[in-house]
Amino acid sequence: YFSMNLLKKTFALLFLLFLGSSALADGMIVDRQSRLYMQDSQQAFINYENGVENLFIMVNLRDAIASGEENVWIFPVPAKPESIEINNLKGFPALYGTEIKQQAIENVLFLEGYMLLASFPLIGIIFLPFLVSLGGTQGQASLYEGGLELGGVTIYQHVDRYGIATEVIKASDATDFRNFLSARGTNLSADAEKFLLEYMGKDYSFIVSWISDIEAVKGAAEVDQFGGRYANPIGVFIKFPTEKIYFPLKPTAFYGNNSFPITLNIAGFKDADVYWNIKDRTTIGHYYQKFFSRTLDEEETMKAIFNGSLPESLNYTRIQINKEARYFTEDLFFSPAESVPANALNFVNQAWLFIAILIFFGFSFLSINLADKMLGLNLNKKDMAVIAASNFFTLIVAGIVIALTDKKKFPVKEKEKATTAGKKLIALLAFEGIFFGFAVILFILTLTVISLTAA
Repeated sequence: YFSMNLLKKTFALLFLLFLGSSALADGMIVDRQSRLYMQDSQQAFINYENGVENLFIMVNLRDAIASGEENVWIFPVPAKPESIEINNLKGFPALYGTEIKQQAIENVLFLEGYMLLASFPLIGIIFLPFLVSLGGTQGQASLYEGGLELGGVTIYQHVDRYGIATEVIKASDATDFRNFLSARGTNLSADAEKFLLEYMGKDYSFIVSWISDIEAVKGAAEVDQFGGRYANPIGVFIKFPTEKIYFPLKPTAFYGNNSFPITLNIAGFKDADVYWNIKDRTTIGHYYQKFFSRTLDEEETMKAIFNGSLPESLNYTRIQINKEARYFTEDLFFSPAESVPANALNFVNQAWLFIAILIFFGFSFLSINLADKMLGLNLNKKDMAVIAASNFFTLIVAGIVIALTDKKKFPVKEKEKATTAGKKLIALLAFEGIFFGFAVILFILTLTVISLTAA
């Protein structure tokens, strides 16, 4: 997944324990002998609407399939088990999109390049490439409606799909929870257990997920045994009520000095931020994406994430963190409010063609107006507008228009040696020279803004 050129508060504490070979989600992973197991990356998508968060976490099944071992993921969620919905889905939304700030820079640089090209074609042809380069369904979900009590742990929902079983459980005692995991063939180390104790006895539910049928997983994910890749990644979907977008990082601190990339995508343009000790290794961008095609699996996933709808376009916020886990001292909290500046910038990007035409025409009109005053011409506003409009087609067409303009508009004083034709040529060069100057000034201002923004 790539992009061409992007948590809302107290939602669910995603504390992922993958007891087995490999996982792709948040929290910690330990194997059957309670040893720490390294993750390679994490990716999730969140959509928040009307106080409800839809969370989809992609799971990396490559190593799990290769080992053939059973594996368990655990997600603590700060919501009552009766209010939670779960499912197993495949087909992570293909998020490529365009980062809106990068798109805005490319738009402006392209306009500047075209201004150079229009004023002096040979110069424009030389510099335009440089300017542009800067911008540069199987099975049905089964459900224990009332809750099935098992050894001090209550199971509220159970889904078995695509070879992965997922449950919503309630556990308030660490011993009972440890016994529950032991019955699943896994063991929890003392160090890992202490991260769970923080959520015991509170209004938290746990999402427990494990591989129930390795062959079904292989078939569902369409695994390439040689490349180790899969066409339809499988993930766990969780829906629950919460006041704000929340994404847990604190449990992942269990990994200490180890680091791995975390990518969190949130529907909408959010004023997202992270705390100071991970800010230096975090990038936050706002993206606009137009969906052109989807697979059936992606459609099902998107309908779940977007509450039954299939958006033709998407605004989303992407947070990418690549910092040592020991710095994850807090969880991430984000307001569900939309970012006004990001939405305004995206509006400008969508209307850029119209805006660029106005800017180009405005500078052309101002340039011919200044040339008129400098040379003492008799051009009226209509004449200036016609010449400014002709400049869209470079100085060649602008020169032709000036050449065909009534010679009375280009008076030659007795003391001047220039002829009318010469006066028109001087007017053209002055016009395009001033216009070229505006392009250079705009280019310098753009580079200044880019440098200040990147600093």
